[in-house]
Order: sequence, then structure tokens, then C-alpha cells
Amino acid sequence: MQQLSLVEKPKKRAGKYFIWTNEEIGLLNNHYVTIRNNELIKFLPHRTLKGIKDKASKLGLRKAYRIKPAFSNEELLSLLRGFAKKLGRTPNNREIDKNTSMPSSNTYYRRFGCYKKIIRLAGLKPNIKLKTIHMEVIEKRFQKDIRVILKELYENKQYSVKKIGRIIGVNHNAVWEWLKRFKIKRRLKYKKAKFPKNFKRKCFELGYALGLANSDGYLSRYMYEVQIVNKQWAYEIKRVLEEWTGRSPYFREHYRNGRGICQTIRYSSIDIVNFLKKIHNYDFISSNRQMISGYLSAFIDADGSLDKRKSRGCRLRIFEKEYRLNIVKKLFELWDVTSSKVKEAWSRNVYEICVYNYHNFATLSENLRLLNKPKSDKLQQFQKTTN
Repeated sequence: MQQLSLVEKPKKRAGKYFIWTNEEIGLLNNHYVTIRNNELIKFLPHRTLKGIKDKASKLGLRKAYRIKPAFSNEELLSLLRGFAKKLGRTPNNREIDKNTSMPSSNTYYRRFGCYKKIIRLAGLKPNIKLKTIHMEVIEKRFQKDIRVILKELYENKQYSVKKIGRIIGVNHNAVWEWLKRFKIKRRLKYKKAKFPKNFKRKCFELGYALGLANSDGYLSRYMYEVQIVNKQWAYEIKRVLEEWTGRSPYFREHYRNGRGICQTIRYSSIDIVNFLKKIHNYDFISSNRQMISGYLSAFIDADGSLDKRKSRGCRLRIFEKEYRLNIVKKLFELWDVTSSKVKEAWSRNVYEICVYNYHNFATLSENLRLLNKPKSDKLQQFQKTTN
């Protein structure tokens, strides 16, 4: 270790900060490259680490890429063996960190890797895992195998992991590890609600539900859900879905970060989800004119915007992913409505399609039934201008 002297506090100031003295600058020039920052701060007590680095960069000083470590690998392992002899067993991480005469456990991890590798290199025996001890205690108390206990509580009774931990007397993280080790999975019990057969009919409402699932909503394993900010539009969608299924959906208002109050509309039914996944293709949607109008109106309500253009009259823009807009373009062509190519919008993942001219909007307003009132009012205004 190089011998350094403590630098005195500087006296001259430039505003709030002290001016660097020649003694401090000389210390940086001589020792900044070779000495670690935590050791250098001890001899510059009136300077922060950020200030030292800024001044060193102005002086053109850089740290050496390889600084000689304080301990070699053999010295670290010998210290660990000596500490193990004092304890009479292999120490753990916390015991190494508490011992002031030894380096921290992080230095061991940086040099050698995982804890098992460190013990193997040092020639020590690993401690008996506490989790295995817990398992033996639990089996004696309940007089059953741990797998049988977990299957009864997790699979059959379907208790939560935290509740199982409270019953057994173990932390819930240990329960998770045991479930993964024994490959115990919960059998999901879905409530198969009996819906009337009419919901499989081809209609405007079914096309609208498909359009919402493709634009704003989503289909999960056993759930159809839509989240909407506009309250009036949410109630209109609820009404349309009730007409389609014959049953009222789950409807709730809740606060969502960044979006304010949202309305959630949800159907938790395997029958509806499986039916929507099977028919979610272009051939089925294009087979019925009412379904086409419902599908397109859902896209315009969710991701479309209407405005006037000086040169081309009116413009309808829809923003979505590329493969979804290709289906929308084909459906517009079935109504003889000319639209622009699907092109990239402001980002790589978002694309847009545009419909221009008064004639196209007149045909659209005849066929579409937009539920979003501001957009439906705009379409009526554009139709009045053509007439």
C-alpha cells in the first residue's frame, strides 16, 4: 500500500465550491491511476467521489484497466478455511459478512462464482439444507409425506401458497420451490356457464365483438375482456354484447394508472372464448354483410379517427398492427370502398390505413353503425355535405 498523507481543507472558494489546491492536484496526478476510489476518498475528505472523477477527467487521468487485487485466490480460500475451523462448520454468507477480518461474500462471488463452487474449491463440506430439515419436521408432525400434504392443500382444496405456508409453518417461497421440485400443478376449475345457442348466429353484434377482441380487447385462455375509458361508449358496448350472448357481462369501474377511470367488460366462459377463437378468420367474417359492418365499426370506434382534408375531402384513419389492417383493407374492398395501402405510421409497430373522398364516406355511413357518438355524428355531417 502506498503511503499517502491527509490533505488539508482548501480555503479559497469559487461560489459554493472550494478551489482545488496544488497539493490535491498533485495527489491525483501521482495516485489516481493506481489506487481505488474508496481508498482515495480517505485522503481527500473534503471532496465527493463525483467531484474527484470530474477533476480527474479534466486532467486527462484514467483508471488502469487492471488493478492488483488486495487478496489472491489462494489467500481468500485459506481465510475461509481458517474461519471454518473457528466455527467448527462451513460458514454461510451472513457469517462471512459479519466477520471484519475477512473480505465480504461479494468478493468470493466475483472471483469464484456460486457458493457451492467456493466450498468445493476450499475443500469444505456443505451444510445440511434447512429446507430438508423443515420437510422432515413437517412429515413427523402431520405423519404424511410432504408430496401428499401439498397435493391435498394445493390441488384438491386449492388453497393459496401463503395459506399453505401458514398451515405448515414455512415461508411461502419454500412452498413454491417444493411445488416446482415435485411438479405439482393446480387443476383449474372453470365455471362453464350455459349460454343460449343463439350467440352462435351471424349478426352485427358478433362482428363487433370480434373487432373489439382484435383491436382494444383480448382473448385469454378462458376470458374475453375489454377495457374502455369512455363511459357512454362502454355502456353501448355492454348493451351490444348482451344482445349477442343473451346474458349480462361482468361490468366494473376501476382506476388504472396513467389512464384514469376505466370500465372493464368481461365474459369468463370457455364456450364463448373457444367459439371466438375458431371463427377468428377472414373467411368467416366476410361470409356475412352484417358481420363485416360490425367488425369494421369496432375498429373505427377503437382505433379510428375522422377529420376533414382541404384537398381530398374527408379522411378516415385506422392505426393498428400490419396483419390486422390487411384484413380491414380486404373488408373495405368488399364494399367497393377504395382505401390507401397499409403503410408505416409514427413507429415501427404501428401502421395506418386511410379512406378518402366524400363518396366513400357516404357508402360507409350507410353500412356502418358506429356506437361511439362523436364519430357517428361526424359521419352524418360528412354525409349531409355530399347530399
